[in-house]
Amino acid sequence: MRRATWVWVIGTAFGIGGCEPAPPSNVECDVGGVCTVAYQQRAAAAVDVLFVVDDSCSMEHEQDELSEHFATFTRFFDEAETDYAVAVVTTDTERAPGVLVNGPAGRLITPESSAPAAAFREMVRVGLAGWGTERGLEASSLALTSGNSGVDFPREDADLSVIFVSDEE
Repeated sequence: MRRATWVWVIGTAFGIGGCEPAPPSNVECDVGGVCTVAYQQRAAAAVDVLFVVDDSCSMEHEQDELSEHFATFTRFFDEAETDYAVAVVTTDTERAPGVLVNGPAGRLITPESSAPAAAFREMVRVGLAGWGTERGLEASSLALTSGNSGVDFPREDADLSVIFVSDEE
């Protein structure tokens, strides 16, 4: 937020646009000079989310943390009544190149899945015995283009988000 405020101050100081410009209607500034810009984001009718989870030996804590917060993550989808599909793939492209993790709900978690949070908890705990060279970008590319045994993912009519969970730099 400081950057936005700083840019606004510089723009005003150098007289961009002639005389002092009126702030856009979606900007609110408090007495301390901190400005907030509000945007209206369109609600997506369908969203596919691919989690690329590092399965190397140092990831136990991160996998545990991720597994406990699925309900928080999907709350926004549920409130907006968004059709979502969540899949998980590991960074191990040697043993399971781009293969979606199979869990109690199958390879996809959807609003219709029974116990989606429990399914996610199991699916993202992918273990710690993955190949030593993490290849998250390659794994995501393979997962999104390989067909994955007839699973409709990603769906043609859905927005796609890919989330990488790794401690690799």
